[in-house]
Amino acid sequence: MKKKIVVEIAEGLGNQLFMYAHAYSMAKKLNYELFIDNKSAYSFKKNTQRKHQIYMLDSFNILQNYASNEFIYDKLYKKIKKKLFVLIDKFTNKKVFFIEKSIKKK
Repeated sequence: MKKKIVVEIAEGLGNQLFMYAHAYSMAKKLNYELFIDNKSAYSFKKNTQRKHQIYMLDSFNILQNYASNEFIYDKLYKKIKKKLFVLIDKFTNKKVFFIEKSIKKK
């Protein structure tokens, strides 16, 4: 079974393109299968208040394998479950989640 990368697409079109391109590049480099989560980020209240923030990558001619419900965290109980998984992942050697570290300005 081939390993998977599931990218959670969010924000506006520019960010969506960058997220997809980065995940696509990682998947190619690591020889993983790429899946897109186009629901989780848009289930947050803050993202539903901005009209320009909708999933728009389906307007382009790109390969889009959508993630199955098992890998989509769009409901409250699933979001809590994901937070627990990410917390546990911090203490394991074999990482499951790739999370970009934020850089704090001084």
